[in-house]
Amino acid sequence: MKTWSIVATVLAVGLWAAGARAQGQKVIKHPSVKGEITKVDGATVSLQPVAKANATAKPAVVEVATTAATVVTINGETKAVSDLTVGQKAEITLSEDGKSAISIRVGERVKKPGEHETPKK
Repeated sequence: MKTWSIVATVLAVGLWAAGARAQGQKVIKHPSVKGEITKVDGATVSLQPVAKANATAKPAVVEVATTAATVVTINGETKAVSDLTVGQKAEITLSEDGKSAISIRVGERVKKPGEHETPKK
């Protein structure tokens, strides 16, 4: 009986997901940039991106506009853009057009490009 419950649940979730896609709902993956904050100027945050492993040149500083809807999280707590400081490691999730920040996350270890989590023993 337990096996049938699991099978029924998996089928229901699969059908629900297929139905959502059939109705035209698309999954949006927003671009993000990781690096060190170099400047906070009002509603604009500048970030020095982390260089890729094989890069020979330092990437250009990225300036990102924030909006009233931008969510800033520092050490797991919701904060304001004004609470950001130069030198903090951050990950900024960008809008689809890449012009404004949806979220800025600080205080959690930002992984380098290509770096994977290692399981804890």
